[in-house]
Amino acid sequence: MSVFEDALWLSGEQWIESFPTDLPKHKFSRKHNKVINSIIHRDQDKTKVKLSKGTIKVILIAAILLAFATTVFAIPASREYIIEKFFNHSSYEVKGIDKINRVESFEINYIPAGFEKTEDYGYAYMYENIDKSFVVQKCELSTLVGFDTENYECESITINGFDAILYFSENSEKGIIFNNGEYIFIINGNIEKDELIKIAQNLN
Repeated sequence: MSVFEDALWLSGEQWIESFPTDLPKHKFSRKHNKVINSIIHRDQDKTKVKLSKGTIKVILIAAILLAFATTVFAIPASREYIIEKFFNHSSYEVKGIDKINRVESFEINYIPAGFEKTEDYGYAYMYENIDKSFVVQKCELSTLVGFDTENYECESITINGFDAILYFSENSEKGIIFNNGEYIFIINGNIEKDELIKIAQNLN
């Protein structure tokens, strides 16, 4: 050590020796002891957190909303399908069918004004007015659907979130084909495109 460091140590020892030997014992407060103990025994603290009724209510509501959201997202999407084009028509076929639901009911919840049902083929209905007509059909997923694309291309659209095919043919004929994961729906006729789409959006 240097002379300076020796002087510091000697000064410190003399200062400590100058303290009185009969200092009264300090008593720490209960609050101080509680804080110190919590720091020392932090890893061993097994205290359970008590939740208020309001907090529990919020957690329950969040759990219910999460369950509802999970149910909503579990709704099946369109089944994957294949469009195969031939020289004068195309075909629509659903892939990977593991279960076939038989068609037992068919609801058409929108009919354009002025149209009346003129034919009933059993889950396939024709509607007509003075100079226009359309056919609506509900089929099993295993159905192979053929449609005219000899002179026109088809395009992809969505119907209520499901992938759909919109096709055009001669004489203002047009149609929509889509599946909702359980059935195939077909709508075709010489009516306006927006009316065709609206009919497709209201099928069950």
